[in-house]
Amino acid sequence: MIEKRFGSRMRSVLGWTFLATRTLAEGVRVSAIALVVSVALGTSERLAVFIVIALTVLYTFEGGMKAWIWTGRGAVPAVPDGEFAHTGLAAASHPRRNGRKLSQVAAVSGNKLRVLDFSWNLGDEV
Repeated sequence: MIEKRFGSRMRSVLGWTFLATRTLAEGVRVSAIALVVSVALGTSERLAVFIVIALTVLYTFEGGMKAWIWTGRGAVPAVPDGEFAHTGLAAASHPRRNGRKLSQVAAVSGNKLRVLDFSWNLGDEV
């Protein structure tokens, strides 16, 4: 599709850009996890990077797609649970511990506590 519209050179540039950014992003992820592992285990960061990579390779070869699917099944409910827990902790840690005040602030800020919006008003949205 890109090649038809912009040519083979642009397709190549976009492909290499994608690969480069994915490589950098994965490096950041591994470094962040390795930093936590090095602090938790009291090891050097280099050893922690090796541990993280080794566990990732082992996890991938042993479980493959099945392990990835089961991990996703666990992560999907964790996101809304984390959001509700965060809202509850924010309300509990408020100096006045006043849930009504929190909901008023959220309403003024653009109704941030609205979970689902089933309104059909499309006038100003487009």
